[in-house]
Amino acid sequence: VGPKHVRNAHFAWNTTTTSSLASIVCEAFRSEREASWTMARRRIAEGVFGGGNVVLPACSAWWERASEGLGTFVRNAMKKAGGSTRNGRDSNPKYLGIKKSAGSWIAPGNIIVRQRGTKFHPGEHVLIGKDHTLMALESGKVRFDRDKVTKRVFISVDVHAQRKTKKNLIPIAN
Repeated sequence: VGPKHVRNAHFAWNTTTTSSLASIVCEAFRSEREASWTMARRRIAEGVFGGGNVVLPACSAWWERASEGLGTFVRNAMKKAGGSTRNGRDSNPKYLGIKKSAGSWIAPGNIIVRQRGTKFHPGEHVLIGKDHTLMALESGKVRFDRDKVTKRVFISVDVHAQRKTKKNLIPIAN
């Protein structure tokens, strides 16, 4: 609060000098011998409010309420409110898609495809879950087949396929 507010306070408080509080405040602000606004404020606080730090706003409406004995008003620090946004939300990833490709070896219970809806349909030795996940019932090779009439893709597990093993391995002797 600077000297401009002191001048405004002069104007507002010169009109009302009914109580002792008003006379102390007016005397402090009328005095041109006061060193600064801080000194005037300190003098008011010591004389009226018992030595506390009090900031007196320069408005006649406040002065009328204060002189009626409704209490003292202290200005608080304010921070302007920030704006709001409608963004800032996202969902967790669902990790959908093909987990085992055609020709890969699979064990019973392994997931072949996680999907929403039935883009891929279950074939032989494949089970469909309640969320349309396709999983193997038997161990074997994964096979993708397309129905010529309905154009649907069926995923099957070929249980008669032989698992490839590496040949020409020499056992290590201890």
